[in-house]
Amino acid sequence: MASGICFSTVALYAVLTVLAASANVASSTYDESNLKNMGADAYRFSISWPRILPGSLHFLHEPWCLSNLGYTIGVFAPGRCSSWLDGSCTGGDSATEPYEITHNQLLSHAAVVKLYRDKYQELQKGEIGIIVNSFWFLPYDETAEGVKARDRGLAFMFGWIMDPVVYGRYPEIMRERVGNRLPRFSEDEAEMVKGSFDFIGLNYYSGKYALSTDDVYHPPNEVSYLTDSGYNPVGDKDSIPTGEQWSNYSRYNVYPKGLRLLLQYIKLQYKDPLIYITENVSCYGFWLQGVEEDRNDNVPISEALKDYTRKKFFFDHLCCLREAIELDGVNVKGFFTWLLTDNYGWASGYLVRYGLTMLILQIKYLRRYHKLSAQWLGSIFGRGDEKARVSEVSDH
Repeated sequence: MASGICFSTVALYAVLTVLAASANVASSTYDESNLKNMGADAYRFSISWPRILPGSLHFLHEPWCLSNLGYTIGVFAPGRCSSWLDGSCTGGDSATEPYEITHNQLLSHAAVVKLYRDKYQELQKGEIGIIVNSFWFLPYDETAEGVKARDRGLAFMFGWIMDPVVYGRYPEIMRERVGNRLPRFSEDEAEMVKGSFDFIGLNYYSGKYALSTDDVYHPPNEVSYLTDSGYNPVGDKDSIPTGEQWSNYSRYNVYPKGLRLLLQYIKLQYKDPLIYITENVSCYGFWLQGVEEDRNDNVPISEALKDYTRKKFFFDHLCCLREAIELDGVNVKGFFTWLLTDNYGWASGYLVRYGLTMLILQIKYLRRYHKLSAQWLGSIFGRGDEKARVSEVSDH
């Protein structure tokens, strides 16, 4: 284990994405020498399969995000929600569509897993899994209701996906609170969904307090996935946050301990599965992923590369990951950071910098510079080209 640091395998995660005409090149992230210099031994990337095979299925990545952000509050495509929640949505029903969408995602995922296992896995010797994102939740207070709200947070965000793929059913607390609006699996569907993974990919961002909202009145016609869950995820209690905020406007706090606690929970609650950490990120703005810096072209490159907060973020989380593996016996096989290079990110375009590598946009080409965090990770894992790990960079 290089330098005694927390984990012996690091992999850099990048998303290749073409979102608009102005982002046709996006970030051209794959660069074998770049990966080698940082000591990476694996590379995770996303492909929009319908662009390659129109009408084909995608892989299942963070189903909660699509169901909640796309069909409950409508801030992501396709922008659907109930009119009482947001009149600017394209239509929708936040009380039923999130559950239907998750149900269909799980069935589609299970069908693809079955197809792969039946026809290809024996020959290809590959593994197939599902990627689930979650916060770690803490009780807002130590009352019985506070603990129940914490449990509801885990069930409605994490268990909503994990219970079906491990046990073939939704969490009982969801069945009690959602009732007939929560779809049911047939016996054949439950059998297909149960065990439909070789590994679990975990995307961990932050820790939240679960503040009970069961005492808040909601008119009968103003019901949604959010009101069903009966909690509100908040980042601070009595003005004390769960962890450090990377900026004053951040809605997320850095909570490394939550990664270890969530891994312990998975081990005990979900039969000790094989796990890959497929994203480890902290979030600044609203729904923006990554320890980011606002793009400021007036800052000299040599200064912009000094991303000390990102380095500390990874150090703290890797230490907690090491404890989960060595002290708790959690079966974690790999760790992927977010993000290899600055990229074209969601609605922010190129205005924020998420990557371990700085991307300088030129008219005809892209220039890349390793940030301090990339150099640090490369030195920790000891596989990179030492000559490529420079600490001084020209500003020209």
